[in-house]
Amino acid sequence: MTTYRLREGNEQDWTIALRRLAERSWGTLPEHLRRRTSPQQVYRETDATARAILNSGGWHYLIVAENEQGENVGHLWVGEARDSFTGIKRGYIYDIFVEPAHRRRGLGRRLMLEAERLCRQRGDHEMGFSVEVNNIAARRLYESLGYRTEYLVMSKPLVDSERE
Repeated sequence: MTTYRLREGNEQDWTIALRRLAERSWGTLPEHLRRRTSPQQVYRETDATARAILNSGGWHYLIVAENEQGENVGHLWVGEARDSFTGIKRGYIYDIFVEPAHRRRGLGRRLMLEAERLCRQRGDHEMGFSVEVNNIAARRLYESLGYRTEYLVMSKPLVDSERE
């Protein structure tokens, strides 16, 4: 059984985390949006948005999961955000990722619990995040940790992209 260690991310780990986020963003886009852009454009926009968040102030922390060989096999980016309705500061998970070969071993749970610990230590009263509606395994994990759905974002294409 593999043993994993959690540690604070360094500059190289941030580079890896932002690359992983950009690469995954294309795969999460609905088909009607994929027809209107390219993977390269999505990677650029995701990277620019993530860097803008990091440079916008507040605190940000990268938790890295390492295997026994010291390889970065997952991460969780937690930071400060404001509730869009109340303006109250809270902890926010900007990204969580575990390499497929290391999933279903409790790493996601450990990363989430560590993020909760960091947010409580900072004095946050709650922590939030977004999750894809079709990511059933992740949603089950979050629900088992006591998270509940607060908002559901819905969309509908208004233009037939075949005619654009």
